[in-house]
Amino acid sequence: MLADSEYFVSLPPERNEGDASPLLYYSNLMDVKTIQQAVEQIIAGTGIYLVRAAVLPKQRIAVQIDKDPAIGIDECVDVNRKLVSMLAPEIEDYDLEVSSPGLTEPFLITRQYIKHVGEEINVLRQDGSRCKGLLIEADDRHIILRTVKTVKDPATKKKSEATVDTDILREDIKSAKLIITF
Repeated sequence: MLADSEYFVSLPPERNEGDASPLLYYSNLMDVKTIQQAVEQIIAGTGIYLVRAAVLPKQRIAVQIDKDPAIGIDECVDVNRKLVSMLAPEIEDYDLEVSSPGLTEPFLITRQYIKHVGEEINVLRQDGSRCKGLLIEADDRHIILRTVKTVKDPATKKKSEATVDTDILREDIKSAKLIITF
């Protein structure tokens, strides 16, 4: 039987182990909770927040951090250096990557939704339905998405556009991504 420390769960920081069926990975030396705690200590008071920490196959550690309005590469490098220093020598057998979440990645934590209020997002619901619209409000429980729908007046049979605010529970969201426009 393997010791508890040999397995760890890759979770965003606001998720708990009982919330979902996360992937389990094998690790001899490093667990994700240790990494999360070290990152939180490094970024405390900086405005930077942890999006995700994971120990991946082939001895890789991936840490995603962000900041409002945006995180810079110098800040990622600084966190990387401090993390290596803090976790040495346990981390020396791993490839460490500290980066921003990326524009095309799904939102993992509430703070990402809040950061993108006022921007257009795509939402995939748990039931498979999709919607896109302007993110009006976000918190731990729900988001409000403003969409434009075409409606037909039954009397005149003319089509017009109507703005609709849709309240979507966070538990009903499978994934949400920023719509990138140029």
